[in-house]
Amino acid sequence: MMKRYETYKDSGVEWIGSMPESWNTVKIKYLNNQEDTMFIDGDWIESKVIEENGIRYLTTGNIGPGYYKEQGRGFISEQTFEDLNCTEVFPGDLVMSRLNKPIGRACIIPNLGYRIIVAVDNVILRPNQNFERQYLMYIMNSNEYSTYTDLISRGATMQRISRGQLGNINIPVPSKQEQTQIANYLDYKTGLIDAIIAQKETLIKKLKELRLSLVEKVLIDKTIKRTQLRYVVNLTNRPIVYNEDEEYTKIGMYNWNRGLFLYPKTLGQDLGDSKFQIIREGDLIISGQFAWEGAVSLVTDNENECIASHRFHVLNGKNEIILNEYLMAYFTSQEGHFILNDNSNGSAGRNRPLNINYLLKEKIPIPNLDIQMEIKEVIKKEQENIIHSFKIIQKLKEYRQSLISEAVTGKIDVRDWQAPKS
Repeated sequence: MMKRYETYKDSGVEWIGSMPESWNTVKIKYLNNQEDTMFIDGDWIESKVIEENGIRYLTTGNIGPGYYKEQGRGFISEQTFEDLNCTEVFPGDLVMSRLNKPIGRACIIPNLGYRIIVAVDNVILRPNQNFERQYLMYIMNSNEYSTYTDLISRGATMQRISRGQLGNINIPVPSKQEQTQIANYLDYKTGLIDAIIAQKETLIKKLKELRLSLVEKVLIDKTIKRTQLRYVVNLTNRPIVYNEDEEYTKIGMYNWNRGLFLYPKTLGQDLGDSKFQIIREGDLIISGQFAWEGAVSLVTDNENECIASHRFHVLNGKNEIILNEYLMAYFTSQEGHFILNDNSNGSAGRNRPLNINYLLKEKIPIPNLDIQMEIKEVIKKEQENIIHSFKIIQKLKEYRQSLISEAVTGKIDVRDWQAPKS
């Protein structure tokens, strides 16, 4: 158990609470009160000037909570940079996102091998020499800070926080030496946690690859008969009025990267509709709006009896001709993904409605039950690892966040901490 500081005082800031007697608070906007410091918005860049090379253009999507996210490949030309009088971002700068949760999150920009600018919904923070950037980064990704920024953000459809609001947020400030020590402590501790999480995710990935390799063997075997889906499955639709305000129950339906949400049985009873049936363990559920891998899932636990909303279709194989586990594996293969996508109506993008009647007419390969059982056993092992790993990962992430919050607000004293010698 980590020790605490000898004495504490009220910080006067609600989200910080008490803090060590020797610490102070400062508004973020005052971190740039020296020469060569900065606290300004990024640049307004219209899509028509985006190019395939030149100066790298980063958006809010590149700013993760404590880490840089590599996505998108937008650039602007040197001429556009000059014409718009853009502000260059350098490796080591803190960039804070004013848009999308967690609002106010920040990361330190790495060396990407390009000159860099950022979009207007980001704030570039280049603090003065009295502040450790890594320590500031941890503050801006702590739970209490994120809860507060969410509270003061504005917007009906998409929440934002203004630079002025960000600038007026008070943060806890120990001495520069303590800031560095806290950052070093958190770097080490979060590094250990992240390594364990990565191991769990790697195991899951290997099991997924094994599942897909078994399905691919089926797909390339020309001797395996193909049959229309409608002849080998039973379809159950459970239509209910979708209500965003109703409480839902998240049950153990895991598809390797997300859970699907179902509604408690009492909701159907309250609506007075006798057509509702209970989702059973082992049911195969396909989202009525196909757009992601998590659109197909198996029910692995249904202790809280649930019904599915109209957004889902429930399939079950007939008379052990075809196993739900095999169907699950098939629809998450490249061919199965293509079939789901090909039978979705509307333009490309998320939330394309799946035409279940067309899907049922698709011919899919049906291997013998021995092959299907082999796939079933792999999926069983995969799901067991998913559920176990998911719980561990969640606990590790919660522990990680609690460490950050306690360290940056002085609830624990790490001044005497030393990294173990390797």
